[in-house]
Amino acid sequence: MKKLFTFLFLFAAIFSLKPAMAQSDTSAQNLTEVVKMLNGTWEWTETSFVTRGSKPNVKTPASVGYKITVTFKPDNQALVFRNGKLVGTYAYTVSKPTDYLVISFSDASGNNPAREFLEEGPLTVSANQLYIAGGYNDAGSNQTFKKLAPEKTKKISRKKKN
Repeated sequence: MKKLFTFLFLFAAIFSLKPAMAQSDTSAQNLTEVVKMLNGTWEWTETSFVTRGSKPNVKTPASVGYKITVTFKPDNQALVFRNGKLVGTYAYTVSKPTDYLVISFSDASGNNPAREFLEEGPLTVSANQLYIAGGYNDAGSNQTFKKLAPEKTKKISRKKKN
C-alpha cells in the first residue's frame, strides 16, 4: 500500500509540473526573439469579433474584398498595405507587462490610427503565424496573419515598383 501511495504521489507530482513547464516555455519567449520573428511581411487571414451571447463575426480578405499585408521592419516600423498600396507607416512596440507579450502601434502624434488595420493587445508569434488578441470585454477584435515567404515578399515589392 505504501508503494502504491508513493507511486500515485510521484505520478501526480510529475503531471502537475508538466503544464507549468509548458506554460513557462511559451511565456519565456524574450522580446528580442519575438521581434526577430516578427520581422518580415505578414498577410492578414482573418479578424473575429466576439460579443457575449452571440456567434463570432468573422471577416476574411474574401468576405471584405481586400487584402492587408503588414511589413514589420527591424527599426520598429510597421508598413501597412491594402491591396498592395501603402496606407500607413506606424511605430510599433512589443512589451511584456506581465506574463504575456503585448503589441501597440502609434503614429508621429502618438495616436493609433492603425486601428483600422491592426489591433493592439496580447501577441503570439510563431515562425508562420501572428495572432493579436485585441478582443476584450466586447471591445476590439482578434486578428490572425500568416507570414509570407521571402519570395512572395520580393514579388510584392516588385509589383509596387512597376
